[in-house]
Amino acid sequence: MVWGIGSQHRGSACGLGQWVARMSAAARAWTVRDGVPRFAEAPIGPGSAPCGTGRDSALVRVRYAGVCGSDIPKLLPTWRGSLPTPWFPGHEIVGKDARGDWVSVDPLIACHSCGACQSGRTHLCRDLRRVGWDLPGGLAEMVQVPESSIVKLPYLRDPAHGILADPMAVALHGIRCGLEAGSGRLGVIGAGALGICTAVCAASTGWDVHLAVRSAARHQELQRALVGPRLSVHHRALPPCDAVVDTASGYDDSPLLQAVASVRDGGTVLVQNAYAPNVTLSLPLRDLFRRSVTLRGSFSYCRGSGHDDFRDALAFLTHGGAWADLLTRDRYPLPELPRALAALGRQDHCRPLKVLLTSNI
Repeated sequence: MVWGIGSQHRGSACGLGQWVARMSAAARAWTVRDGVPRFAEAPIGPGSAPCGTGRDSALVRVRYAGVCGSDIPKLLPTWRGSLPTPWFPGHEIVGKDARGDWVSVDPLIACHSCGACQSGRTHLCRDLRRVGWDLPGGLAEMVQVPESSIVKLPYLRDPAHGILADPMAVALHGIRCGLEAGSGRLGVIGAGALGICTAVCAASTGWDVHLAVRSAARHQELQRALVGPRLSVHHRALPPCDAVVDTASGYDDSPLLQAVASVRDGGTVLVQNAYAPNVTLSLPLRDLFRRSVTLRGSFSYCRGSGHDDFRDALAFLTHGGAWADLLTRDRYPLPELPRALAALGRQDHCRPLKVLLTSNI
């Protein structure tokens, strides 16, 4: 079935409006206090103090919420970095608005008046706020966000594919702003959602893409899902590449060391990896200098150069195939976040690539 914005795409606006009115005082949400996640009622309706989204806000009934790889370590008791107090996580959100339309939520809320915003680099806004960090997020039955953050889903084969808008926007931004336009051999390190989105997106723009996968079982699984003349999946090692994108988990600097070792002299290494606090690069800097390697960081996504990365990502997802199905396959009921985190912590072939939390209220 194809999901769209027409009759199939819309629920009962009246029924949903009644639900919003009933739930506006409080709804259940995951909240982290003192490093401990709790699922309980939270004040996330209109006028609730934690929201801070102003009068031009709306409620979204959350149907799918993605657990981002950058959030996983923050949800574990071993996390030693800072967190908002309290923290309402979840920035990958798909649900229905008050009219019953399927929508996604752009989690970046910029001031639109500083120099960075005026140039379209909203991700570098001096007053940037983010749903799921500065503002309550979508690991909840409902979430209040600014009206401007609500984006109608285009026609998707499965509306759950919409939770990939955030990693796909990060991928698009990196390819557009972090790499020189053109073709060549591009290596991608990391086989999570961001790595897969980067590989698929780069292949569509003309790059000859080589994705490195650590697990032999995952290697076979991705070979089946990532089909195309410009996409190759490798077990661990990469061939020499003109550019390499580091999208792996950042608990140590081994992915970046592999990226530098795999790029040709004069090539570019693009870092999209959200490295954990205090991870440092152990490579002698003279090696980068001698080889004329360009090392660039690519954070989040923006609206520069006439593009809107988030909305363009949703448009790209209308072509989502087996890879999008694979990334949205593992789903858990909203109250079962601990079970989802346990699955993500596995070290065998049964570890999900990504997990979604679902709500049926």
